[in-house]
Amino acid sequence: MFNLISIDRHRLKTDGEGVTSLIGLAGCPLSCEYCINKEYLKTVKVKQITPYQLLERVMLDYCYYIGTGGGLTFGGGESLLHIDEIIEYMKINPEGISVNVETSMNVDISDEKLRALMEGLKEAIIDIKTLDNELYMKYTGIDNKKVLKNLSKIVELGFQDKCKIRIPIIPKYKDINTAHEEAEKIKAMGYKNIDVFEYRIFDK
Repeated sequence: MFNLISIDRHRLKTDGEGVTSLIGLAGCPLSCEYCINKEYLKTVKVKQITPYQLLERVMLDYCYYIGTGGGLTFGGGESLLHIDEIIEYMKINPEGISVNVETSMNVDISDEKLRALMEGLKEAIIDIKTLDNELYMKYTGIDNKKVLKNLSKIVELGFQDKCKIRIPIIPKYKDINTAHEEAEKIKAMGYKNIDVFEYRIFDK
């Protein structure tokens, strides 16, 4: 069962190509200072649905997906806390509808499940936060060992070209020069699609 927060429909070129639906899933191992969903995730009511029930929902926008090359993107929270459900969903996902995930990759994933996930995805959008473990711990509350392990495993399995690596400039934590230095390190690992961006910080 998916622990569903929300389905945000008719998003254009925001979470993948074409028109997408963002499938918000509950749960996250991180506690990022600038998380835009932190308070929302604490209070929102979660609804449990099966992959088949999710398919019924997303099929409402089938024509949009097919006409624009879009589909659905699993986000959160941390989408890959639901990796089993995502893999099951991909088995019934109609041809022509793309499936993406937005993730920090800070989760335990077996090689078998990672392969099954990456085979079915059009794109994995990975926000790595930072490669610096000490800085990562200060910003998120946990270390980044799982992130680095999963990035390496993706390359070993040959799926790096399905990934967009997002490297943020984080106020008080990481400047643009450090972000670009990290981008070069990610390129050296074998990744090509890299996006250095600045977090938008909203007034609290």
